[in-house]
Amino acid sequence: MALTRLVLALLISVPIYAQTSRLRVVDASTARPIEYAHIVIQSAEQKSLAISDATGYFTIQHSSPVAITVTFIGYESFKDSISPGTQKDIRLKAGSYSLDDIVVTAQYAPTTASESVLRVKVIDEQSIESKGAVNLSQLLNDQLNIRIQGDGVLGTGIQMQGLSGENVKILIDGVPVIGRLDGQLDLNQINLNTIERIEIIEGPVSVNYGSNALAGAINLITKKDIHEKPTYHFSSFYESVGVYNLDAGVSIPFQKNQQIELNAGRNFFNGWSAIDTGQRAQDWNQKEQLFGTAKYRLKKNRFQLNYSLSAFQEIIKDKGNRRSIFSDYAFDRWYTTYRLDHSLDAKWNLKNAKTLEILAAHNLFRRDNVTYNQNLVDRTQELSSDPSATDTTFAQSFLSRGTYSLPNAESKLSYQVGYELAYEVGSGQRIAGNLQSIGDYAAFGSLRWKIDPSITLQPALRVSYNSAYTSQPVPSIHVNFKPKDKNYSYRASYARGFRAPSIKELYLEFIDANHNIVGNTNLMAEYSHHADLSALFSWGDKRMIHRYELEPMLFYNGLNNLIELAAVSGTQFSYVNINQAQTTGLRTDFKYNIHPDFQFRIGFSTLYQQYSLENSSADFFSPEANFGFEYWRPSKRFGFKLSYKYVGRTPQAQLAGDQVEIGSLEEYHWMDVSANQKIWKDRLSLTVGGRNLFNVTQLLGNASGGVHSSGGSMPLAWGRSLFVGLKFNLL
Repeated sequence: MALTRLVLALLISVPIYAQTSRLRVVDASTARPIEYAHIVIQSAEQKSLAISDATGYFTIQHSSPVAITVTFIGYESFKDSISPGTQKDIRLKAGSYSLDDIVVTAQYAPTTASESVLRVKVIDEQSIESKGAVNLSQLLNDQLNIRIQGDGVLGTGIQMQGLSGENVKILIDGVPVIGRLDGQLDLNQINLNTIERIEIIEGPVSVNYGSNALAGAINLITKKDIHEKPTYHFSSFYESVGVYNLDAGVSIPFQKNQQIELNAGRNFFNGWSAIDTGQRAQDWNQKEQLFGTAKYRLKKNRFQLNYSLSAFQEIIKDKGNRRSIFSDYAFDRWYTTYRLDHSLDAKWNLKNAKTLEILAAHNLFRRDNVTYNQNLVDRTQELSSDPSATDTTFAQSFLSRGTYSLPNAESKLSYQVGYELAYEVGSGQRIAGNLQSIGDYAAFGSLRWKIDPSITLQPALRVSYNSAYTSQPVPSIHVNFKPKDKNYSYRASYARGFRAPSIKELYLEFIDANHNIVGNTNLMAEYSHHADLSALFSWGDKRMIHRYELEPMLFYNGLNNLIELAAVSGTQFSYVNINQAQTTGLRTDFKYNIHPDFQFRIGFSTLYQQYSLENSSADFFSPEANFGFEYWRPSKRFGFKLSYKYVGRTPQAQLAGDQVEIGSLEEYHWMDVSANQKIWKDRLSLTVGGRNLFNVTQLLGNASGGVHSSGGSMPLAWGRSLFVGLKFNLL
């Protein structure tokens, strides 16, 4: 009896140690893990937050039962009580509740979009699939303040907030995409088959990403799930203008915390002309793309490692017409592009909520231009005897970026410091001097101060050394005012920007039958100021029945020495500095959910552009409007989408002698429709639709010497088309 009392006394005196509960968040219908699910953990003593990892798991250290609430965009919320040592799956059911997106671009750590001091727009995988978008240009063509510019050889570029593509940073998992030709990146070369979501930031993020981020950044984030079992996918796509695409992939996990992923595909476009004249030359040239990626992922305790190797080849065949009615020959020009990209991203979750992340990347871009003398009778070809019939342009970039962060959401003060080393080399016959290089080396830091629970202030600074130009410090400051339990929030930002001319703007010579673009070694660096103010008002039923959202935004960009590609005459272009330029815009987006499954959206934007030239000035007013309707029925796994956009006149720089003038391109209307049906527990997805229903192909200029055409027009897109896409996923 005495022994029993002694044992009981010892047990009572021993403290109850915390146990670990390990839980996984998965989709209720497919059992696929859900990354970045938001978990609120409530105990008797405190409340804490957690986020599920790439495999859907999260852990809780507790010695008594706790209440948890799990939420994720597109799913119903889940609530439960968890005892110490619990191990189980939390199955979220599909729904249409309006929950916060998780964003990572230019953040200290993954955070909700409402908590971010930057305004981040997210386009998720479901939106990409439902629209039937194959490449980035097709996905973005209905977005306000984003304008698409096309070319059959140089590809499709982008303009944001009235600023050209050189001022828009395009990244894949934080790594800049290289290979600009006329200042634009070809968005048609950026496939979306492995993209999980896209995050868009309007306004400068030069502190985080340096040059080419004055107008904003577009970050494509690839899928990084680590599954418990191998997964396979296959997709095919057909478009009535002659597009035939196929791709497939496999993900193989091993040792519970590692995974290898392989993807490969082929996109083919047979070429298209607005009018079939019987000639060989086409408005949009025949194009074939081959691509593949190999990825390795490791997640162990507090360490994550991601390695990616991707290869890309594109062949554009610019077929010439018969030289004369008496000739059996034509000149054909083949443009072959190669991309080889390596990236290694390592992240350590250190003690006291600190994180260390190091990114290293090497990007190789090569473009071969070859002219053939094509025999139209026996279909043989031989290299043209013209000395300029062949040439090759190389571009390489080396990047290392590191950040050390304290993203503690519970603390009033958080911070991030980092470095970025970027070095770019360009070589080839089209580069003056055959070899040129530019280095940009920077250190940056920012401080996030929660003045009170509703106000967050984030000042930041970047200092850099540029090997070709004298750079200046780039400061920024952002404010987010979000009162708790209120239906409104406000953001305000100010930032400076600096952009040195790129190698191609300085030295490129791109001359063929349709293009004559010459670099300008006398270009000066751009300096800029940016300010914006935005708000978000929401009201109505929280269950998304008669729910409203209004989001106005006002922005201003002031630029000195703006670099523009100016039309000289016909197909001749050169880069010039515009002394001063200003873009001021007002944008308003309105969303209305009449039901959780039905959403209407309408938006309007006005862009006012002012140019101060050497001997004159020009003002330009350009409106935009868009409208969309989306229907998604989770229980039936069926969705329908309609998107419409009106784009007003677009300014166009022109060079008359030594004088820069501002002309314009005409307005246009754009509309896409699509329907998506998922079956067999989402393993099979069918998308059908129509694109460019107003059949817009060319935009006419108001003066002679338009973009890339002696007729004063700019190609925008091939004509109206129908498409069908099929995706198959096997877990």
